[in-house]
Amino acid sequence: MKRFPWQMSLVVALAILAAVGQGACGAGGDSAGGWDTWDAASDGARDWGADADADAGSEWGGADADADAAAEVDTWLPPEDEELPDFHAPQGSNRFVYLSNPIGDNVVVIDSQRLTLDLVEVGDTPTELKTLGTRDAAVVIDSGSDDVAVIRTTPGVGSDVSFEAIAPGANALSVSPDGSYGISFFDADSGDRARPPNMQEVTLLVFEPVAEQLALRTTVRAAPGPVAVDWTDDGAQAFVIGRTGLSVVDFALVGPGYHPTHISFGTIPDPADPFGSEIDREIDNVDVSGDGRLAVLAQEGQAEILVLDLDTQVISPVALPAAPTDVDLAPDGSFALAALRDLRQVALVELAEPTEPVIYVTAVTGVVPGQVVLTPDSRRAVLFSNAATFEVIGVLDMETGETTAVPLKKSVRAVAVTPDGEVAVVIHNKKGTGTPGDPYLDPNDPTLDPVDDLEEIIDRTWGFSLVRFSDGLVVRHETPCDPGAWLVFADAHKAFLTLRDDARGIRDVLVADLIDFIADSVHLGSPPVSLGLAPLTRKVFVGQDHATGRISFISADTGSVQTVTGFQLNDWIVE
Repeated sequence: MKRFPWQMSLVVALAILAAVGQGACGAGGDSAGGWDTWDAASDGARDWGADADADAGSEWGGADADADAAAEVDTWLPPEDEELPDFHAPQGSNRFVYLSNPIGDNVVVIDSQRLTLDLVEVGDTPTELKTLGTRDAAVVIDSGSDDVAVIRTTPGVGSDVSFEAIAPGANALSVSPDGSYGISFFDADSGDRARPPNMQEVTLLVFEPVAEQLALRTTVRAAPGPVAVDWTDDGAQAFVIGRTGLSVVDFALVGPGYHPTHISFGTIPDPADPFGSEIDREIDNVDVSGDGRLAVLAQEGQAEILVLDLDTQVISPVALPAAPTDVDLAPDGSFALAALRDLRQVALVELAEPTEPVIYVTAVTGVVPGQVVLTPDSRRAVLFSNAATFEVIGVLDMETGETTAVPLKKSVRAVAVTPDGEVAVVIHNKKGTGTPGDPYLDPNDPTLDPVDDLEEIIDRTWGFSLVRFSDGLVVRHETPCDPGAWLVFADAHKAFLTLRDDARGIRDVLVADLIDFIADSVHLGSPPVSLGLAPLTRKVFVGQDHATGRISFISADTGSVQTVTGFQLNDWIVE
């Protein structure tokens, strides 16, 4: 699934695999709610089910609370900031690490097992690089020569390189989950490279089988240019998404003469034109189901979602009790989940028949449901809001419609979970960050009493909390600066987090054990900028800001550290 949220989004979040059974969260707070059907033709926001009066007297309101009153309570809340932390699957290949070196026109290939290096010559100014699934292979855009270099590495032998011409100006790559296919395109949001004459031109890339490798330039429906590329779970189809439409690429058919299928999001009357001319409908949020059957579209401020049948290209509007502040689509496309923050409700839209959806609504108490994160198995969802200083998350049981509140000590900025679904990671806000409009507040201020002012001291720190669903354990970790990139190695039950503050000399990687929640820091010789994983050797690699190139390998099993420095000068040392 792919979304481009209404506000700034960092990356695509992971989801939760939660324990089975009602009340499995066990993290304190009250459970409340329950699913009831809702129909736009007969039900209003204040009349949607027999359990509507649950917890109506609480400070959070209830499902039967007056809708106008609820709206008045929420008028002060700003929009949700859907900042999704970097918990995505790492890009490292099975054994090798690939780094583009635009100054030397080469790609550095590091063997994580033997710590040997190879400089592979590619085209002019290599930049954007992606590995090809779990293969020991990578593709890189040569921005100076408008081609891609495909690098395939054989252990003990070396790397072979082949080239394919691509559309001029490309600065972004998207690769299918299995690494067999890819698409190069111009991403206007990246800020890299000058805008090409045709921002809608992309290049379809076939990497496997090797004998059939090819590149095909074509245009897409995404205007003025692509904002995202999504893939089906099997990687056979890609969806190039724009604000006004998308294009479907069936890679089984890609070859000379092939053209994608173009789908428009439709038109609407121009609100600025009294004569009623039509303009393109612009969509803020797009989720595509993993099977490629349908997409769910949402517009900010509209009390509906749109369901797009990708086979028939029919768009079906689905009315909701209020405008959703966030929408998630189940991976299999069976339903969508919408956060109705202003009504303290969550809506579930069943999509077995996209043109005849069934809607259920549940009341939420103890937490403001501004954002929702579904689990991969669709049995639970995490609810939270970062529109104000709410120090709580909620876990919604998708079977019962009941929410369990999980109180925290700090306000919530973003939420993600480990791939095994056992632990939620909550990134917290800091009070007084020192950014414009938010003067810095020192947690070590000597005027603060360590006992009487403990809550204020905690609010002034950076940090995150680990929440285990099986027993409700919540452990808060303070960090000396704003947390950076994250990587979760599920097989090792560990999470890795970069910490960087050049002014204070902070250049560490925090390693958190996801079983007992103990964390230790690894101090680095240079500021960390990225994290990746070499699964075969069970090593996490840390790219660093260093004049001649530096990368450190941390063993997930022993914690030992090995560092390679100087590879950009073709004169490296291993420490």
